[in-house]
Amino acid sequence: ETPDTGRAGIYKSLTCNTSKEMTAFSDYPVPDHFPNYMHNSKMMEYLRMYARHFGLMQHIEFL
Repeated sequence: ETPDTGRAGIYKSLTCNTSKEMTAFSDYPVPDHFPNYMHNSKMMEYLRMYARHFGLMQHIEFL
């Protein structure tokens, strides 16, 4: 897999190597039903949930 020029890339199969408890924002815990070590798609889902919850979506461009 090759990333787009000028952008960092991750493997489609990447799973975070830090637990959700250590990765979570202190003011917004990761949902209980998420796996302890999240696939990158779950991490993105969590970040989007956080941004929506705190009204940040208008300030963020997810690529």
